[in-house]
Amino acid sequence: MNFRIPILFIVVIIGFSACKEKDIVPPADKNPPEVAVVNTTIDTVNIYQNNVRQNNTSSIYAGGATVYLPFLRGTQNFQIKRTGTTYVLFTKTVTIDSATNYTFFVAGTTADKFFTTIDPIAAAFDTVENDNADTSSVIRIVNASYNSGPLNVTLGTGSAVNVKSLVFGTATPFMKFNPSTSQIVKIYLPNSNTTQTDTLAFQTGLIYTLYTKGSPTGTGNSAFGIGLTTNQYIPLNL
Repeated sequence: MNFRIPILFIVVIIGFSACKEKDIVPPADKNPPEVAVVNTTIDTVNIYQNNVRQNNTSSIYAGGATVYLPFLRGTQNFQIKRTGTTYVLFTKTVTIDSATNYTFFVAGTTADKFFTTIDPIAAAFDTVENDNADTSSVIRIVNASYNSGPLNVTLGTGSAVNVKSLVFGTATPFMKFNPSTSQIVKIYLPNSNTTQTDTLAFQTGLIYTLYTKGSPTGTGNSAFGIGLTTNQYIPLNL
C-alpha cells in the first residue's frame, strides 16, 4: 500500500510532462505555422528548423523568396546555411504559433540581421477578393537594409502608398493600391540626396511585399536596391 502512492505520483508526472511536450511541438498540426523566407543577401542559402532543411524543393537564391511553407509550432531553433556547405552561418531562436503566417528575412550572415514579420495574409486576401471592380492589389513595404537608416517610400504619382521613416526590421501593414504595369517606386535615403527609383510592373488581385536590400555604400550585388515578391496564399476553405 505504501508503494502505490509514489508510483502513481511518478506516472502522473510523466503523463503531465508528455502532454506538455506534445503541446509545445506536436507530431502533426492541422493548422501549422506557415513561413515564407526572403533572402536579401548575395548568397544562395537554405533554412533549417532544428537542423532539418525546410526549403526542400530548391535553395533560396540571392534576392529570392520561398512560398509559405508549413513549420513546427512552438519555440524553435532555425539555422541558415550557404548552399553546398554544412557550415551554419547563424542560429536564431524564434517562437511561431499555429494558424499564423510569418516571413523570415535573412538580411545578412549574422543573427542580428535576421528578423521576422507576422503576416495578416488572410485579411489581405479578403481585400483583393472583395474588390468587385477588380482594380486593386495590396502591398506592404519592408526595410531589409540593415545600415540604410529610416526610409521614406512612395509608390506611383499621387498614390495612397506614402511611407515615412521605416526603420530596419520593420514592415508596414498591407495597403490597398491601384496597380499598373509601369509603377514608379521611390526610396528616399535619410540625410542624403540619393533616391533609389525603379519602375515595376504590378498586376491586379495580388498580394505583394516590396523590400529594400543591400547597402547604400555597397557596390555590385551588394548595392542598395529594391526587391519584390508575391505572397502566395491559399485559404484552407478553398
